[in-house]
Amino acid sequence: MVAKVLAINENTIIAAGLENSHVGNLVRIGKDKIFGEIVSVSGKETSIQAYEDTNGIRINDEMEDLNEPLSIELGPGLLTNIFDGLGRRLSALNSNFIARGATLISLDRQKKWSFKALKKKDDTVESGDVLGEVKETALITTKILVPPGIRGKIIDISSGEFTVNQNIAELKDPEGNSFKLNMIQKWPVRMPRPFRSKLNLHDPLLTGQRVFDTLFPIAKGGTVALPGGFGVGKTFLEHAFAKFSNTDISIYVGCGERGNEMAEVLNSFPSVLDPHSGKSIMNKMVLIANTSNMPIIAREASIFTGITIAEFYRDMGYSVLLTADSTSRWAEALRELGSEMGEMPVEEGFPSSLFSSLAAFYSRAGVVDTLGTDKKSGSVTIIGAISPPGGDFSEPVTQTTARLADSYIELDSKLAGERHYPPVNWTNSYSPLSGEIQQFYKKNIGPDFFTYVKRLLDLLHESDKINEIASIVGREALPDKQAAILRLSDIAKLFFLQQNAFDEEDAYTPIEITYKMMNILTSFIDKITSMIDSGAKYSDIKSNPIWERMSDLKHATALDKLEKDVNALGMGKTK
Repeated sequence: MVAKVLAINENTIIAAGLENSHVGNLVRIGKDKIFGEIVSVSGKETSIQAYEDTNGIRINDEMEDLNEPLSIELGPGLLTNIFDGLGRRLSALNSNFIARGATLISLDRQKKWSFKALKKKDDTVESGDVLGEVKETALITTKILVPPGIRGKIIDISSGEFTVNQNIAELKDPEGNSFKLNMIQKWPVRMPRPFRSKLNLHDPLLTGQRVFDTLFPIAKGGTVALPGGFGVGKTFLEHAFAKFSNTDISIYVGCGERGNEMAEVLNSFPSVLDPHSGKSIMNKMVLIANTSNMPIIAREASIFTGITIAEFYRDMGYSVLLTADSTSRWAEALRELGSEMGEMPVEEGFPSSLFSSLAAFYSRAGVVDTLGTDKKSGSVTIIGAISPPGGDFSEPVTQTTARLADSYIELDSKLAGERHYPPVNWTNSYSPLSGEIQQFYKKNIGPDFFTYVKRLLDLLHESDKINEIASIVGREALPDKQAAILRLSDIAKLFFLQQNAFDEEDAYTPIEITYKMMNILTSFIDKITSMIDSGAKYSDIKSNPIWERMSDLKHATALDKLEKDVNALGMGKTK
């Protein structure tokens, strides 16, 4: 029986003749061969979600079951490129628009890569072993791995110039089966790539954003929920993470954002230099560009396309950061899909599968011992922005993600309104750290790192309480110590926590400079509070020039002089 269209409702197509097909299979529909995915099979009727606009599809149009799930090609050529949510390389389309039925090809078939073999004939290899390598960009060497599920003895391998679909090696497994291998691995996006075991989180992800690297550190391999209302700077902050983090690879997924925000990414990223190497940030980046006007099933697929690419580089032993902007738009696609499929809605219309869908994404983060005999470990860190309607953090996507993520870092609309960036709410946010990561900071940054962090958090929380009183009685009526604490917290907020993303020096701060800034700041806090505890009047010390000099915290070249002046405070030597 030929599969045919029975009915069309927006992007949902009801078909006959596919009753023996599997949920998740790709189909091609009509004369334009547009792509769709089987989402349910009920008796003789099959429901399909089209990845493209269904205009032009007619009743009785024929369709073909491709008998495979949505997959992406993995191999040299992913870095520096921009893909849509289905993994199609946008630079290859030669048009401002994606043609209907455009083939799902990710990798350039014409470009030749210099493959350097690292194994030789008669070597025995396992899944995940490195056969050879390709210098993909100025920053990243792509390792060509034995695909999962394949092992055996190498009967042929050679170095040279190859396209991704030319054979580079041939293996024979213990049963006598031969496998010819090229540089492409095709992998279903909704299926996690295999690994040997998960490891403890042991290294921090350093972002160059001081509030994150100190008060709310992120672990490599961890997961972060980043909720914030409209206009608080989520997208801009995720841009900073992608640009400046100390990971080997950055993958930015725009899974349903407005077109102008993705245009900002495409325009700004190529001109940004990686602070760790001085080379273009695009050398270590992959962009997934999906906007909110794309069909819902394509939006839903986008974050799985991104995480599959992340796992591919993780399996080589790299640390990978995936930023998703925003998972709210992605969850809205789930809600629309559930509505079209007639699923029973739960809270705020979201499907009951919201938790399991989010869990399927966030559970793919982590530090892993990869497949292979060469003892590699790699990591995937996920930072998911959330855009709760009206800034309501009690809505389902925010609350569900908070249950799943390691860290919850809330962006505050009031702080954003005061032009305080990044507008992190230090009261509601949390970022639990393992003992191994704490030891990393103490050993590699400074033994008193978290002593300084605690001192700053104590100051901020105390100033919040005092501000409630000051809002009633006014700052002028406060006792000396409380007045001093408010001014000290203002300095901490203005010159340490707040960063100017448009200032070349202030946009990114290396952790060593951040540590020195904390040292000077906490020393100043302790000196001032000690002086007042010893009987000094705030009115006598508030005009000391050192207060104004604290603005030099933002200037690395001025820190040595500022440190000397702070150390001299209270000894009659401050100038």
